[in-house]
Amino acid sequence: MTGEYIRQYTGLLTDWSVAAFTSATLDWLFGLHDTESHLLNVFSAMLQFTLCTFMIHELVFTLGMRKPTNTIQNTWITYLAVWQMSPKAVKKLTDAYYAFHRILYGPDASSKEQQ
Repeated sequence: MTGEYIRQYTGLLTDWSVAAFTSATLDWLFGLHDTESHLLNVFSAMLQFTLCTFMIHELVFTLGMRKPTNTIQNTWITYLAVWQMSPKAVKKLTDAYYAFHRILYGPDASSKEQQ
């Protein structure tokens, strides 16, 4: 019983460690250039998240830390680590969201009050 908990914890810790390192590295690489185009930034961030997730999955599988039956959907902590360790990609998505929101709905109420 205790061995099963230790095995599960070790698997989660391994997934998180590999995901954190890989996603932070890719966030640094993808953050080296930033464009003024929000659309290109969204594509860049989505490419980064997708590439990072598949790289983590393949790296863990290649190193023998994953069974073939344990699919990418079973590693929930990977997605959490990728999101947390990619602040530049998250900022690109957030900035694009607010820019598109302003285009569709106009400026928010707080900016109207300041004018």
